Amino acid sequence: MKRLYTASGLPEAYLLRDFLDAEGIATVVFNEHSVGAVGELPCNEALPELWVREEAEYHRARALVLGFERAVDDTAPPRPCRNCGEESPPTFDICWHCGRSLDG
Repeated sequence: MKRLYTASGLPEAYLLRDFLDAEGIATVVFNEHSVGAVGELPCNEALPELWVREEAEYHRARALVLGFERAVDDTAPPRPCRNCGEESPPTFDICWHCGRSLDG
């Protein structure tokens, strides 16, 4: 195994784990239960880490993570829902309010 990424929190770690899993790359999230210890432990010791199970997959996984990070555009405008009118963040594909697709 080889460490691939240190996430800012568990949601980010799980999101990337699932993204890589969909690409056929098996990963493990370490420090899942250490996040609550931030303050007692140094921050860099308690943050969730994503590790690639097969070191041979490391470079492909790293390229996918970098592409994933570039695809997130925090400066894009919110996406309005055609069903309920609520606005969702630009990275959402489903309305946070009603659960309908934002693409159509």
